[in-house]
Amino acid sequence: MFKFLSRLSISAKTIIGVALIEICAFSFLILTETSIVRDTNKALYEESAQEISELFTSSITNAVISFDIAEVESAITQFMLRETVLGVSVIVANDRVMASQTRNELAEFEQVFDVQIPIIIDQQSFGWVEFTYDDSIVDDNSNFAKLLGFQIAIGGLLLVAFFSYLLGRYLTGRIRELSKSVDTIAKGDLHTEVKVIGHDELSQLAKLLEVMRRELVEAQSLMAKNQENLAQEVDMKTKELQQALKFSEQSKQREADVFAILGHEIRTPVSIIMMELVNRDSINLNLIRANVEHTLSLIDDMSLVARAGSGRDLNIDSVDLAELFSGLVTSYRQNAYADGIRLVDQIDVGEARVKSSEKALRQIISNLMRNAITHSACKTLTVSADLQPINSSTVRLTVSIADDGKGINPELQSRVFESFTRGDSQTEGTGIGLSVCNELVTNLGGQLVLESDGKTGSCFSFTLTLGIEETDDSLPTPEPLKLESSLLEGISVLVVEDNLTIQLLTKKMFESKGASVVTASNGDEGL
Repeated sequence: MFKFLSRLSISAKTIIGVALIEICAFSFLILTETSIVRDTNKALYEESAQEISELFTSSITNAVISFDIAEVESAITQFMLRETVLGVSVIVANDRVMASQTRNELAEFEQVFDVQIPIIIDQQSFGWVEFTYDDSIVDDNSNFAKLLGFQIAIGGLLLVAFFSYLLGRYLTGRIRELSKSVDTIAKGDLHTEVKVIGHDELSQLAKLLEVMRRELVEAQSLMAKNQENLAQEVDMKTKELQQALKFSEQSKQREADVFAILGHEIRTPVSIIMMELVNRDSINLNLIRANVEHTLSLIDDMSLVARAGSGRDLNIDSVDLAELFSGLVTSYRQNAYADGIRLVDQIDVGEARVKSSEKALRQIISNLMRNAITHSACKTLTVSADLQPINSSTVRLTVSIADDGKGINPELQSRVFESFTRGDSQTEGTGIGLSVCNELVTNLGGQLVLESDGKTGSCFSFTLTLGIEETDDSLPTPEPLKLESSLLEGISVLVVEDNLTIQLLTKKMFESKGASVVTASNGDEGL
């Protein structure tokens, strides 16, 4: 027997083994199922008969009390139509039969089930009802269940045999594939991939074989790859060093250019101031003031460029736009005239005062006007400002500085707002004016826009939304303090200042008003 089984294939062994297991299991289930099904069906049948009997008794209670024999017999006739009901008898007090019906063939039934239900109202007995039911239906159901169980068992055995056959073929096919892969690897062929199907034990074995094959392939090609990777790494590091060196040289050159520009721009006004201070007998205060303002403006520009993008806070105060634009236009009109430029102002801002940073607005417009005068080579420079109400508390300010000069090269327009971009202008400058304007306009909540076709001039414009400064008309407007010469005539003034330049300038200012000035360099000397 064992020799016979050893000669069978795995598929055949699988089918025989599973079939034996299924036969034993189904035999045990069928033997135990018959008894369990019969007892269960009988209990359910008796419980159902009891409930039906109670419902029938309840339905005829009133007819029994009123002794309505016709209604009771009609109810019994209807109830007898049930296939399992064999007889019904209604018995009242003194064992008197009120109504009764019985099937003629009652004697032929070997299995019957009797139920007796009392008729009780208000705890008083009026009789009872006797029922006789056919109990053979329980055995019929048990026999049907047994037959159905045998049919299911046979069908299950056939299905198990079929799936066992498929399983056997699957297992034998997988084992053949693994054997073939092992033989291929043993012969040195490492290029044929081991197939991994599923997640069972055979799949795990196939996965291990595939991992071993890949490790062998990697081991064979490791030396060649190491040499190639080393060459690539050396080449990559060389390129990185070359790029770093190039960037370092560019940074040094840009740094040198920036310091050269700033050194020249700061040295020029300082040299002029020093020359004026040396010649004490004929100091030109206007010239000193202009160069000091230029130097301070340059320092402010450099401070803003150093903090570019940080969005530094601006001091918001009350700004008289009419006075601001009037002062700027007047200040630059002479400079423009000296360069042969006609300055046209189109200012329409009314008399409103707005909430903004006067210093920032002054620096923006001043830089744009100075930039146009210095670099545009224009004949006419137009400064426009328009103020339109939005609602009762806010207005929209639109400012534009347009020239009819040579325009800005389209290639330069994309980086014209970058720091230290000087373009193709032949005049000197730091190249930070437009960068400063762009930064300040952004901080004020606007956007600086450039329009130029590169041939016929350019226009810089921006729009800001500003709040209206509320003023109390009942308060008198203070008059600016005017220092008349007669007020200081013959007055002795003590000036204490540790900075000799400021000390000298202050002394000259008071002396020009007729005062007699004594200077001191510190507090002790002043006392």
